[in-house]
Amino acid sequence: MSISSEYFEAIADYAGVEGDTNYIAVMKGDVVRLIKKDKEWLTVEKDGDIGKVPKGILIQKENKISPFNMNLQKNTQQNRNREDIIGYN
Repeated sequence: MSISSEYFEAIADYAGVEGDTNYIAVMKGDVVRLIKKDKEWLTVEKDGDIGKVPKGILIQKENKISPFNMNLQKNTQQNRNREDIIGYN
């Protein structure tokens, strides 16, 4: 199973459905990772928990690179710069 790199941001609070773990609460400003799209709901992952949120609560983030990948790319570029200074290239 491939890991989605699509991220969404909550534009409003959503409390979920009390007593139903199929739904997940989000607060305005939370960033979640997309798992699955349905007609009216998005299934997302937040802090290791997975659940549904209404589509109208979330907007897609422009940057589809995860924070982990951004740090990896930054560190890789820093290492290349060091190699250039030392003269490995």
